[in-house]
Amino acid sequence: MSSFNRLYCDKSNSVVAGVCSGIAATYGHDRSLVRLVAILSLFVLPGITFMAYLIAAIVLPSRRNYLD
Repeated sequence: MSSFNRLYCDKSNSVVAGVCSGIAATYGHDRSLVRLVAILSLFVLPGITFMAYLIAAIVLPSRRNYLD
């Protein structure tokens, strides 16, 4: 059986909506590094990054709902 990590928003460690914190927790990366990459990508592809973050914040379940 394969191990499957489901992506979620981590509201307990969030700065804005918990998307970067959830990505970091799901894939085992540092939250600060994921946030830095997100901020840098805002300068390179601002429209796409903003829309992707907004959609993820709306669509992804919160960690509390995911663990229940």
